[in-house]
Amino acid sequence: MGDLEAWGQVASRYTIHQETLTYFRRLKGLGFKRAEEQTPEELRAFSLRRSELFGGHVDFCGSEIEYFASSLNSQIRVPVTVYKSFDVSQVPAILVFFHGGGLVSSSRCAYATTFKKLAKCARCLVVGVEYRLAPEDRVPAAFHDCRCATEWILGNKELVGGHPDSKIAIYPFTDLTLSAPSYSEFVDTPGLNTNTIKWFMKQFLENEDQVTDPVVSPYFRPSFIGLPPALVILAELDPIRDDGLAYAKKMQEAGVPTDILVVHGAPHVFFHLPGHFKELCREPYEKIVEFVQRFQT
Repeated sequence: MGDLEAWGQVASRYTIHQETLTYFRRLKGLGFKRAEEQTPEELRAFSLRRSELFGGHVDFCGSEIEYFASSLNSQIRVPVTVYKSFDVSQVPAILVFFHGGGLVSSSRCAYATTFKKLAKCARCLVVGVEYRLAPEDRVPAAFHDCRCATEWILGNKELVGGHPDSKIAIYPFTDLTLSAPSYSEFVDTPGLNTNTIKWFMKQFLENEDQVTDPVVSPYFRPSFIGLPPALVILAELDPIRDDGLAYAKKMQEAGVPTDILVVHGAPHVFFHLPGHFKELCREPYEKIVEFVQRFQT
């Protein structure tokens, strides 16, 4: 999994960063399996273990407070954790973070290092959201939870502190038709590939018609006008890469201020494992800090 041969023709088209090769070599040595070779429960345990091994440690001086977001239109109470450093900005931005994991695995806990690192470096508030996972709760459950959490934060800014006025998308999955060219490039490469994405989709979709539903595939939303300023961060060695580029282009065409950063030689998953991907994480974390600081004082 960690050798150039495993990347096939991709290795001749791209320069694969040494941190990427080392990461997959270590996973192979530890006996970890592909996502589609595991049950959802096994995959969630793997996600936590991976974060323990590769997430690293951050000296975070601040508070971690759990709340339960609720909505007048739903009985669901969504757990969220607010991270606030002791030297937070006077009027901080709020970064509401929805963790990855294909809507099947991962959790706030698996992303704790990322939350603390962003809260510390950007001096903003970071809110980690624990949305429901598939296959126990298929879409749109996760999206309803994320909306509920966001609306609760907007309605409780005095309680949480700060203000959310922008958007950061880290390798966003925006078009479930899988029609972008990068899906043909990364069919069976190490880590997240097109075959793995199809397995995730089987876990979280109720039916095939949902692939063009804007709630699930935001690329198909009828209008992009009026969306908040955005920063889109993409991994070069990622089947989802071209989704993010197309989504960013849609926002730019609608007049939405949109910055794009493609991290060369990086695989999907690198961002929340800064303990291992030290070099590859440096620029995107710096970019987020600079972006967030535009919206706080």
